[in-house]
Amino acid sequence: MHRSHAVDDDGTDAFERRLAGRRALVVASLGSLLDQAIRWSRRMHLADDSVFVTFDDPHARAVLAGQAVSYLDHVRPRDWRGAARAALLLWRLVPPRDPEIVISTGAAVALAVWPAAYRYKIPMHYIESVARVSGPSLTGRILRLLPGVETWTQHDYGLRGWRQAPSLLGDYRSEPVSAARVDIDRPLRILVSVGVIRPYRFDRLVESVLAVLGPDDEVTWQLGSTDRTDLPGRTVPWLDPLQVAELAGGVDVVIADGAVGVLLDVLEAGRLPIVVDRRMRDAEHVDDHQREIAELLEGRALAIRGDAGLTRGDLLRAAAWRVVREAPQEAAPV
Repeated sequence: MHRSHAVDDDGTDAFERRLAGRRALVVASLGSLLDQAIRWSRRMHLADDSVFVTFDDPHARAVLAGQAVSYLDHVRPRDWRGAARAALLLWRLVPPRDPEIVISTGAAVALAVWPAAYRYKIPMHYIESVARVSGPSLTGRILRLLPGVETWTQHDYGLRGWRQAPSLLGDYRSEPVSAARVDIDRPLRILVSVGVIRPYRFDRLVESVLAVLGPDDEVTWQLGSTDRTDLPGRTVPWLDPLQVAELAGGVDVVIADGAVGVLLDVLEAGRLPIVVDRRMRDAEHVDDHQREIAELLEGRALAIRGDAGLTRGDLLRAAAWRVVREAPQEAAPV
């Protein structure tokens, strides 16, 4: 099981050569990081006997149904003690799985798998989240300094040691719906996705939506840790990607936080999302990286940013646009 750490040229071709068709141990935290890991596994045609490692959670069990999975106890962002406990479990897990490579999209669990990967000389690839637009996360910065790890970015950081991977956002563009009107109000079908990151609430998004709802709007709320009993319509704690895609495809408007996994599902369903990003200063997340993805999507005409306060016009404008997908260039199966 002892292997050498290979190094060659940069670029997306190198990315595909490293990952395509390999038997991988895919390690990711819950939410958008797991969703991105799943997308990469499909895009790179990882071997059928690849194994995912994540936290035990209803969302994870739903999105990984039929996939080989090893579950860990939950590790919160920047919970270094929890990461150390996970590292001990992964130290025992890695050898019998005998992966050719280790892939991680973060967060702290990516650090937890590094000791075992390095000990058994298994090449490790860290793919920074597409939400990290201006620079890497704390996890990425640490892993960049550790031996045996190749770090990949979906944006041009201009930083030494970061190689270019294709972008998961490169497949989409928006266009107006010819018959849609933005100057006439009407009842709307709305999906609100507050996000699933624990333990952070996002009441600000909920209140923003309540302020612009019409009396005849039909609303489905995905609330995560933001427990509420005062909301009109249907409420659920979480939705798996298939449910998000089905609901998004059947509504007029999707309003979401900046969780990139859900946003990718919404774009895939053909909807132009309204994005309200979480703020660190309001104790809604550990940092402000959701602002970066919201600004990026807005700049690419792939979202309407609702951070300054939602208006009824925002909802009607989102309903008047659709998103179309251009086929990505996938790695050839090995």
